[in-house]
Amino acid sequence: MIFTIILNRPNVHNALNEEMILELNTILEELKKEDFKILIIRGEGKSFCSGADLNYMKKMKHYTLEENKNDALQLAELMYNIYTFPKPTISIGHGSIMGGGIGLIACTDFSLCEKESKFAFSEVLLGLIPAVISPYIIRKMGFSKTKELFLTGRIFNSEEAEKWGLITKSLDKMEMDNYLHHLIKQLLKSSPNAIKEIKHLMEINLKYDLENLKHITSEIIAKLRITEEAQEGISAFFEKRKPQWYNYEDK
Repeated sequence: MIFTIILNRPNVHNALNEEMILELNTILEELKKEDFKILIIRGEGKSFCSGADLNYMKKMKHYTLEENKNDALQLAELMYNIYTFPKPTISIGHGSIMGGGIGLIACTDFSLCEKESKFAFSEVLLGLIPAVISPYIIRKMGFSKTKELFLTGRIFNSEEAEKWGLITKSLDKMEMDNYLHHLIKQLLKSSPNAIKEIKHLMEINLKYDLENLKHITSEIIAKLRITEEAQEGISAFFEKRKPQWYNYEDK
């Protein structure tokens, strides 16, 4: 019912390198075909993800421009794979969450972070920029706040991150399990197909103007109304029972 990916390079605060990025892309592609309801991403050790492994980045100077581009594309693919994942995604953040680590969190549908977590887009302090994660950060926080944090590279906390829309909820460590439990319970009530279509719908609304959206959204709902899942949901409502997709037992 629930699948969890654990970032497991705790000795380097789960910093991203080429092997880790490849492994994550591979498992995400495989999981798209699996039958489960919710994907959770969390990190082992003291931090969720401290961004790119600097030893890995240092090695890039020996790569050609084309090799560097192909390598960066793998990271961009990782962000895209998480953002477009057809099932609900939840990230659980703690410790140091920097650069690409913030990208991972921004790409999930829900992001719960411990109040003690620290964030920074530190790339600018290294002569770099947060290029491949920028589309997802801007979607979450908006243009103005993203620009400020990208340009300064300053550290901010999870309460600020929640206020700006980067994360869903800033929580005390003791609150995390209870909040996650209730979030999962709520998500499992929702139609799996409707969740998939809502995620697609959000992107459509960013892509087209209102004139086109009249026709596109009308066609989407017309098709969904006659699906088996929609008819099951409507029938369950009138029959005062749980729909077939909801089999969660609250313990």
